[in-house]
Amino acid sequence: PVAVIADNITATSMTVSWQPPHNANGIISSYQVSYTPHGESECIQDIAGVITSTELTSLKPHTEYTIRVRAKTEEFGEYSISITATTHMDVGDGWTTRTKVELILFVLACICAFIFRIYF
Repeated sequence: PVAVIADNITATSMTVSWQPPHNANGIISSYQVSYTPHGESECIQDIAGVITSTELTSLKPHTEYTIRVRAKTEEFGEYSISITATTHMDVGDGWTTRTKVELILFVLACICAFIFRIYF
């Protein structure tokens, strides 16, 4: 396969697409997408031969993935040139438990300071 790209990237997913190889050794029955998080084990996704894209899901946020694709006729061919893509940082709602506790403590400190100024 050629022209492998990753797009529609979120914190936990991305779409990988490609073009069929220029010189396939027969009819392509399937593709195999290999994606490897930096420093971890390879993951494999098998795709039916007529489909030239797939969505990778359940990915780790803010992680670089190495991605490559190979086609299968009678046997698997060589992998495409590897590309890398990084999932986005998961910002959630922006309010972590620590942030919430810090805000509550700040508000309580302000209330205490206000009461102290009134009475002293």
